[in-house]
Order: sequence, then structure tokens, then C-alpha cells
Amino acid sequence: MAWGGTGARQERGGGGRTGRALTLAVAAAVAAAAVLAAAPHAVQWADADKPDAPTDLEATDVSPTGIDLSWSAPADDGGEEITGYKIERKEAGRDYATIEDDTDSASTTYEDREGIKTRTTYVYKVSAINEDGTSGASSEATARTTESSKGYEQVAPGKPRSLTADDISDSEVRLKWREPSDNGSPPVTGYKIEYKEADEGDDEYEAAKSNTRSSGTEYTVGDLEEDTEYVFRVSAINSVGTGKPSNEAGATPSDESKPDEDGGDARQAKPGQPRRVSAEPASDTRLYVKWTEPAGGGDPSAYLIEYKQKSGEWEMAAEVGGESTAFIHDVPNPNTSYLYRVTARSEAGLGQASAASASAKPEHTNQPTQVTITPLSPTSARLDWLPPSATFGFSITQYEVLKVFSNGVTDTHGSAGGRDTSYTIRDLETGREHQFAVKARLSVGETSESKTVKITLTSESGKGGTAAAAVAVAQSPPGRPGNVAAEAASHERIDLTWGSPSPGGGPSVTGYRIEFKAGDAGRFETAAADTESAARSYTHTGLDPETRYTYRVNAVSGALVGPPSDEASAVTLDRAAGEAAAAAAAGAAAAGSSPAAAGSSGAAARPGEQGQAGAPGAGQGATTGPKPAPPRNLAGERTSERQVDLSWSGPDSGGGIASYRIEYRTDGGPYEVLAEPGPAETSYEHVGAEPDSSYEYRVYALNENGQSRASNTAAVPAAGGAAAGGDPLARVPGFPDPETSSREYVDRYESDPEFRSWFDKTFPGYVITDVVGEPLDGGPPGGTDAADLVFPDPSIGLSIYLDLYETDAGFRGWFDETYPGSTVEEVVGGGGGGGGAGAAAGGDPLARVPGFPDPETSAREYVDRYESDPAFKSWFDETFPGYAIAEVVGEPEPPPAPEEPDRLPYYKGRYDGEPAYRAWFDSYFSGRPLAEVVGTVDRPYGECGKGTALRDGICQVVAAAAAGQ
Repeated sequence: MAWGGTGARQERGGGGRTGRALTLAVAAAVAAAAVLAAAPHAVQWADADKPDAPTDLEATDVSPTGIDLSWSAPADDGGEEITGYKIERKEAGRDYATIEDDTDSASTTYEDREGIKTRTTYVYKVSAINEDGTSGASSEATARTTESSKGYEQVAPGKPRSLTADDISDSEVRLKWREPSDNGSPPVTGYKIEYKEADEGDDEYEAAKSNTRSSGTEYTVGDLEEDTEYVFRVSAINSVGTGKPSNEAGATPSDESKPDEDGGDARQAKPGQPRRVSAEPASDTRLYVKWTEPAGGGDPSAYLIEYKQKSGEWEMAAEVGGESTAFIHDVPNPNTSYLYRVTARSEAGLGQASAASASAKPEHTNQPTQVTITPLSPTSARLDWLPPSATFGFSITQYEVLKVFSNGVTDTHGSAGGRDTSYTIRDLETGREHQFAVKARLSVGETSESKTVKITLTSESGKGGTAAAAVAVAQSPPGRPGNVAAEAASHERIDLTWGSPSPGGGPSVTGYRIEFKAGDAGRFETAAADTESAARSYTHTGLDPETRYTYRVNAVSGALVGPPSDEASAVTLDRAAGEAAAAAAAGAAAAGSSPAAAGSSGAAARPGEQGQAGAPGAGQGATTGPKPAPPRNLAGERTSERQVDLSWSGPDSGGGIASYRIEYRTDGGPYEVLAEPGPAETSYEHVGAEPDSSYEYRVYALNENGQSRASNTAAVPAAGGAAAGGDPLARVPGFPDPETSSREYVDRYESDPEFRSWFDKTFPGYVITDVVGEPLDGGPPGGTDAADLVFPDPSIGLSIYLDLYETDAGFRGWFDETYPGSTVEEVVGGGGGGGGAGAAAGGDPLARVPGFPDPETSAREYVDRYESDPAFKSWFDETFPGYAIAEVVGEPEPPPAPEEPDRLPYYKGRYDGEPAYRAWFDSYFSGRPLAEVVGTVDRPYGECGKGTALRDGICQVVAAAAAGQ
């Protein structure tokens, strides 16, 4: 029997506040009644008879107008036989349509031939059906038809590879293997597991599992004899039949057998689907993605986070550690909406992807967001939050942590620094609910309060270690590695190289993940989960001859994994050529010379490759020694109208550089050879460059074995602009972007070293404001959003504006330009002449600050704010010295008295509708009628009665009074 949530959220709290006395006993009774009332809705039975979703869905283009599907049957069929499958299909970017309501077959393959178009990408999902209903959908699978799409060869699969066996208990052995190399056969749908005792002469294998009905590559064999040596083998199964068995692997279960060293269960299932994936704005360029861990099983070690635009394809955003339940994504285009899905990973593999989140679009936040509270002990907790992104160019000076009472009243509990995003709350009462919020104080004013968070600490709180903050990843992962290249070195080896991740500025790279697929395999395998080295090269060995391998590389930074690079492929040599190359390399190493010098030419052309025209050795047959890796870090700078200076770094590998070749092109035309400097040169001065032309440069390294791949490209704009005496804005078309404020460019120049370096090289002799303009566009500094600010703000005191004028050059420049000849006192008020005269000079105080008081704001609001807001009180007292608040804003109206006729119906409604309230009333008033009690209570609303006191905004019974009844 399985449990399942309905997706409904159980909430605490009730209706409006009455301001009347409420005893502690009533509060407890009401809370208990609320929990009991909510319980039937918080958790419900899932339909335990429907099957689980199918897994391992694959889609393969088999002709220009045909796609074949294969999948694995659900792990749990709901106790009823699977009778068929529902198939859904869509073209990429469109909505799903059902192409089969019910296949009426338990077969886990399907041929889609109706309405398939060439050069079109199709997306599929499959649901299982039994007599009690239809499961949820599988994860999606994609295939694209082309003119060269071709069907499978109707042959059985090849041998599973690299079988290993590990004894994990006194009766169990865990098997692992790699899927067969692609031989053009239909997809693998299961594996046959066989074993035998390792006695001499015993050649009879016994089937431990005739068909796993899964493409998974792990299986645990149980019910084995202790201290008996066993031999195992595995065979792959597809729609044609069963292939040849793998290599044999042996293990001996014993009382010393143990699971994996990390303590995990070696037989663990793949993790379930992450739940409740959502996305919310974290700034105008970032989205905050959060999820709930899978309901059970799998123990995720990582989460894969993917995103897409509504009409796009899923792309990897990052992979984060398994302790995380949130991620902040720096989106590629802030002007569009995104959807997200999350997949859990464990040692057993990737689980099923979550349902997609609702779409979300980045936008500024104007208060602390994503506030979480984490128990640390029975009397302490920690608050964490994200800072507001809209601060109008002003800095956050501190955060104020607010205690929130049950009637909505707040009180300052403490403060944190302006750069802090966490705060530890101590000395809390155990067993009682506490509520908190956060607001940010700026150098001029403050933000609104965040949403309230609640916590009730218990004697068990904090045990087992301090929980990590919910925001486990507060920065973007490394970028995509660039310029990935694969080159076959023999019949069983391919060498990979790649460039640094781009864009820069992310976390430091600690390693790389290498993934590959052989032939036309539909999914990537992992060659190295983490190289644990920042070196940008990798050697992949143990490969099959004459086979195309395709690679992609992800940058790793601790638990963060960035998105994959573009793919690169290479074809291994045939066996004879590969062995000849290896022998030549070994002979050259023994002779202390290069393979070419040894006269070897046995490793002729690699399949599908030709010599490069112009490179050393071209047209002479391939040589056996390595070509150099590409030069790195090419940079170009125009140092005068007619000169460009180039610099680069030598290759990471492939020694014996004979020379470099520099090529250039102008205004997007064809490349031409500029020069071939010697091997010791890593710089070059291009004299005679045309001032009005833009240039692109690339550099190759050459040795006796050939020419490397090209370096990165260095682009140098036309002189134009300042260097030629013209308008600097003409130097880089489209810069500055009219949609980006001067303030944003200035802030970026001050905080982003890469942008600063690019600007200084592109506009030598100019300051940033010469090119992007002064960030003084009609309002206080802070960009276009500052137009929403009121100046002077009546809630900000004169002293703050005086300090700002003295310490902030941007504010001072804006003020002097906007109010030439005036002082801050004259404009803001509080002394001096001009606009600050008013009451201090004997005039009308209402004339001191135009627009204050606002006729739309009541005197009551102003008086309440004066009494509760220290900043407003300080500003008022400085601006209107000697005046009471009521003299300036008017006398506030007294609060209206409650309408007596409404009292009895209100209490009668509670008495009739709330059993807990009725029980308390009858006990407290000893059976007196409701009408009598309500009619005799004549004290004003909001006052606590005899024997009660106001605590946390609620009238509560005083212990002594209660004891005396």
C-alpha cells in the first residue's frame, strides 16, 4: 500500500482577530480543533491500484518518416497486469496529442509511422494501463528525422561490457556492467542474468532472472549460499532476441561481505521524482528555483536542474549537491519566461524528471525574499533570506529582524549587517510558535517587510546537526567549456582537449565531467564523473576499433556541475593501424626521437579524415606523432590607428613547436595568412592595419606532425572613435545599449573586472561616463528606477540627506545640477533660507515641505506613524521644530466605537459554529446564557478584562487569577 499527497497545503491559523479575551486553554483547544479539522484534507490515500509510470523511454529515428519507441515496464504494476500503454506525441514547441489511447499490448516497443515529417523533432511520453486506470506519464524522449535516418538491422544486441560482481552480504551479489556497443540493432529492453557455482567442470548456467525488462545496468542476485564461489554473466535482450553473453565475473558471499563503503544500500533503486518544483523572481536577471525531495527511496546524491522557454527544448542549467533543495539561476535572457524541471541522481542512476514548474520571468524584488527559518536547538533558530534587488542605487546598510505577534504587530528583535543574509535567533521559548520577518534598511529609507515565517521548536530541534540553508547554491555554476576537440590516437584511444568555460566570472573550476556515446547510441555514458583536475585534456582508452565516439564536457566546481559543451566526435583507427601507431610510438620513445623521425608511417589516414592543405606533412600520409594542441588566450589590442598588438599563450600539450601561423580577416571576409613567427614568439605587432576596418585574428601551432586546431578568435574593432578623433560611440555598434541605464554601466564598470578591462582596452583614454553618459537622468542616482523616488522624501531626515551630500559624489553632483545655488537645508527643510523657511521663519509650517501633509492621507495615519516609526518622528521633529504632529497634520479622528447590535450575532456565530469556543464559554461562565454575558460586558473593545493581561497582542488569563476561580 502506498501513501500519496494530494498537493493540498496544510496551513496554520484561522479567521479574523476579535480583540477579546482568549485563555491559554482556549488557544490550545482551538489549535487542536484546527489540526483535527485539517487532518482529513492534509493527507489522503493515493490510488494504490494504478501502475507506476514507465521508465527508460527512448525514441529513435529509423527512417525519414518513421520513429521507433522503446521503454521499460513500470517497477510497480499496482498489483494488476499491465494491459497496454498510452502514447502521446508532439512536435517540439507544440502541445501534446494522443496517438494511441491504448496499445492493448504489454509490449514495450512501438512503431510510429503516421504523420511523421522529415527534418522534424518529435517529443514522446508513455503511460501504463491496467484494469484500474492509467499511470502518470514517463519522462520525455526526443528524436529528429532527417533524410539519412535509417532503420535498425534486425539482429540481436552485442555483448554487455565490463561486468563486475561484488558480494554485499552473506547471500547477495551485486552485478554492474556497461551496455553493449552499438551494432545497429534495436534498443535493449532487458537483460538475462545467469550464474553458476565455480566448481571445476560445471558449465551449466542457471537463470537468476530470465529478463529484467529494464535497460538498467545493475542487478542484485539473492538467495545464494554462504561461502560459495559463484560466476556470473549477463546477456542483452531486444525485440529480435538475446545476444551473446558478457565476460564472466566471480564473487563469494560470506559473513564478511559488506555493502558499499559509503554505507549506502548497494541495491538501492533509482530515486523518485522531486516534487513541488517552482520558480520565483530573485532579481531582474535571476530566478529562484526550489523543490521538495523525492517522496522515498534513492537517497539523491545530486539534482539535475533543466530549464526551457515555453516553445524551446530542455537545457541543463546545473547539477547541484543532493543536500540542496533550491538553486538560483542566472537566466540567459531576462526578458522571457522559463519553466523548470528537476531530476534526482543517485548511485543507481538518474530518476524520473519532475513535472514542469509554472513559468516565471525575472523581475526586480523590493523586499527580502525567500526567507527560511531553520531550527538549531530547542531554543534557537536561524533565518536566511535573499536581498532585494531594487535598491535604486543605494546600498543596504543593515537588515532588521522583526518579531511578528499573532495580531500582526511587529517589534524589532535584532539586526544584521548590510552584507549579511542570515541571522541567529536565540533564547526562544520551546513548544511555542514564533513568527519572524525581515526588512532592509537603505542609506536613504527602508524596504517593506518580507513574508512572515513560523517555527515551533521542540526538545528534538537541532538534533543530528545543523541543517543547511535552503539556498544551497547562491551563484551560477561554471560555464560551458569551449572548443572541444576529439582526436583518435589509436584503435582504442581518443584524446580530448577543450578551452576554458565561458563566460568567465563563475566559481573556480575544480575538475571536469567527461561523457561519451559510441556510434549512434541514444544516451551518453560517463567516462569520468570528475577528473578532479583543472587540466583541460583527457585520454579515453579501452575503446572499440573503427567506432565513432561522441563527447561532451561539463565543468565542475565542488558539488556544482555546469551545462555541457558542444559535442565533438572522432573515429578510432582500425586495429592494424592502431597497433602500428602504438609500436611506432614505443620505438620512438626508446630511440629518444619523434615518431616521424623514426620513419614510421604505419598509422595512415584515420577513417573519414584528410590532411590539411598547407600544413607540414600534408599530402604525405598521416604521421604517428601528436599534433600540438591549439594556442591559448589570444588577445588583440589596437594601440594606434594603424597598429594592432597580438599576444597568446603556448599550447598545453604537443611539444616541439616549430612555428606559429597567424591569420586575420577584415569585416567578416575570408582569412588570410598574416605571419609565421618562430616557436619562441608569443606576441606580434600588426603594423599597417586599416583604421576603418574591424579585424579578427586566430593563431595555429605547427610541428613536424602537422598543424593544431585554431586558437580562440580575437576581435578588434575599427579605430573610429577616440583613437581616430571621431565619436567613441561609433567604435562598437550597439554600445551602449539604449535599454541599459548609465547607472547600470557605471556600477558594472566598478564591480566587474572583465568588463572594466574590456572597456579600458576598447576606449583608451576615456572614462566610462564619457561613453555611456552621466548617471544623472532627472532623479537621484540609481538608474531609471530612481524616478519612482520622491525627493525630498518626508520619511527621511535632513541629517541623512546632509550626510549623503557629504559622502556620495554622485548624489552631490545630481543635487548641485538639479538645484543650482541652493543648499540641502533650503531644499529639504530644517533651517536656512529659501525653501526651508516656513514655520521657523514665522511662516506657515505647511509651506515648509510642498505636498506634506498629503490630503489623501488621514491625520490618524500620520499620528500613528509618528508614534511607531522612529525615522519619520526624527524627520518631523527636525523639519518642524517646536510643533506637535497634530498641529501640522490636524487632529486625528477618534477610532469609531463598535456597533453594539453586531456583538451578539458575532459571538452567537462562534458559539454555534466552534465546538472548542462553546466548550470554553460554558466552562468559563458556568452555564450563563450567551446573551446575558455579552449584554453585561461594557468595557471598550481592545481592553483586557479582569484576570487577564495583554501578551503578544492577545488577552490571556493571568495564572494567579485563574488559580483563584
